[in-house]
Amino acid sequence: MSNKTASKLLADIADQFGPGMIIRASDLRPREYRSSGSIALDMALGGGWSKNAIIDVVGKESTGKTLIFELAAVEALRSEKRLSAIFDLEHAYDVPRLLMLGGDPDKMHLIRADAGKNLFAETVIDMLKVMLASGDYACIGDDSTAALVSKAEFDIKEAKGEEAQTVAYTARAMSSLLRQVVGTGLLARSGTTLFFMSQMRDNVGAHPFRGMPPPDKRTGGRAIRHYASVQVEILRGETITGSTPSEKKIEFGHETKVRVRKNKCNATQGRVAMFEIYTEGEVRGLDQVSEVTRMAIAFNVIERHGSSYKFPDGTSRKGIDAAIEYVGADEKRYRDIRDRTVSLVDAHQDANALPSEELGDENF
Repeated sequence: MSNKTASKLLADIADQFGPGMIIRASDLRPREYRSSGSIALDMALGGGWSKNAIIDVVGKESTGKTLIFELAAVEALRSEKRLSAIFDLEHAYDVPRLLMLGGDPDKMHLIRADAGKNLFAETVIDMLKVMLASGDYACIGDDSTAALVSKAEFDIKEAKGEEAQTVAYTARAMSSLLRQVVGTGLLARSGTTLFFMSQMRDNVGAHPFRGMPPPDKRTGGRAIRHYASVQVEILRGETITGSTPSEKKIEFGHETKVRVRKNKCNATQGRVAMFEIYTEGEVRGLDQVSEVTRMAIAFNVIERHGSSYKFPDGTSRKGIDAAIEYVGADEKRYRDIRDRTVSLVDAHQDANALPSEELGDENF
């Protein structure tokens, strides 16, 4: 087909079905990303969380799935001044933690069932369509898919009791939701990053080597993993402990690994990011000073000589803890090292893996 004929075909389709319905691949705009709040995770994702995309966040309990969403929402507020929202289906949202992360509770909208009124999956679908159509929200989270209940399931359970077979109803509701927001282009026009938090549960008695399902499963059906552009798995690593003034040892946080299991937005599938999450102490959430320091060491912004670390200003510190403390002691120094590291991360986005043994997974 000649270029002239192809141009006429595109013009005819535009006249009949509307402009923009079919375009050349060369006319496609580059995909836009928003920061995850973590340099390592931005690198693993190939630039951050994609706009106009569904993100499937899976992991076992207390691994930091909701925190991953909150960090994205806080970063979106800082850079874009846009709202975020979360369907708090479990009635467990922690506003003080959002404040610790630097978020604004007035810019985070919570959707939850009122007293005496149920929030069914069908209502979630209708509300989500309205919110996406408004274009006001940078990030929307569903916390969690396990708590979604369709009205059909509820009514049948009420009528027939526990013997009622209702397993498939939630899966059908999720499939309907995703078809409506993806297939119609509603999500693509919204500029929103849509997060689904899914808790993986133990599948009792499963033996993969005997041909049985893997030792983890989740509710909500398979529609999410099929429609998601990005799927990340959150893994909990070594516990970080410390002593209180009374010399009592407590858990301050844990190491976290995020594995990109699926990424249709770019070619970064299989990458891994690692950082520390704190639930107690002065730092709450992601320890960005520690992460910047470790990434700076990985990219040789901070030179490592045995157990000593040499900084761009010529200063040296012995031990990783002392190096992290030195970076965090001065805001200007931290910003300088962070900017240097980010520029190198951007230049190495096409790498196949994180470039340091320090970021390995031997503790997982």
